Amino acid sequence: MDDRREQKAAIARKAYEIVEDGQVVFLDISSTNLYLADLFAEGPKSAVVVSNMLDVVKRVAAGKNVVAECPAGRMNLELFGLVGSKTVRDIARIRFDLAFLGTLEINVNDDSVSTFDMEDGAVKQTALEGSVRSYLVADSHKFRARGSYRYARISDFTGIITDSGAGAQAQALGELGVDLL
Repeated sequence: MDDRREQKAAIARKAYEIVEDGQVVFLDISSTNLYLADLFAEGPKSAVVVSNMLDVVKRVAAGKNVVAECPAGRMNLELFGLVGSKTVRDIARIRFDLAFLGTLEINVNDDSVSTFDMEDGAVKQTALEGSVRSYLVADSHKFRARGSYRYARISDFTGIITDSGAGAQAQALGELGVDLL
């Protein structure tokens, strides 16, 4: 979680600003979402926060104004989160006002968002499909990384919350109809 700490904390602050009281919010397995979980725990906003990342659930549960929920599923120790068909099934039953999703790669050349784990990607895709608004939370180095499992198109998202290092990608993202925050 220490890599790019300042960028991830700033991204989390931008994400938290989007949240309105009373919303149902999904936070996936993402190191940036750990920072966002801390903001939910410490902040004044009321929300129901659902996550398949156990550290996120634990952090959010410490807050006074939020309800933390966790889907069922199979534990993936490498991701320290829940994945698999039970997780996908549980998440598919919830209507999210917002979803904040991490990624391993953002590829503007082929309009794709990727991760390295197929089951993690299935969870992300399901949350994306069940959300009114969805945002990628990713620091700018994700524009230069490489993932192996494509779980969405960039254009499927409402926006991307990133740091100032993504400036060169802004025009291409605009052409895809995605807000860059």
